[in-house]
Amino acid sequence: MDVGKRIRELRERYKISQCELARLANIGQSTLSDIERGIKQPTITTIENICRAFNMSLSEFFSEEKPEFPPEIQDLLKQTSKLTPEQIKKLSDFLSSL
Repeated sequence: MDVGKRIRELRERYKISQCELARLANIGQSTLSDIERGIKQPTITTIENICRAFNMSLSEFFSEEKPEFPPEIQDLLKQTSKLTPEQIKKLSDFLSSL
């Protein structure tokens, strides 16, 4: 699997800019760009951070299946992409309490 290509496909599917994904994953935008272009290989920690930004597990990331989310979930993902890591934590805690 081409990890950089997979990241780019997910980012484009969820309409998240490189800058935004880099911020959510706590990595540099230039690093993300290099990963997407195949210049650099990400560490497992970086992949985990990217998965967290997409709210998916590592197994989902490496799965060949491409899950389709209903429009409502896609809207929620788009809205959460604008949250800070602290806000994401609070939202996660709230959702866990439901």
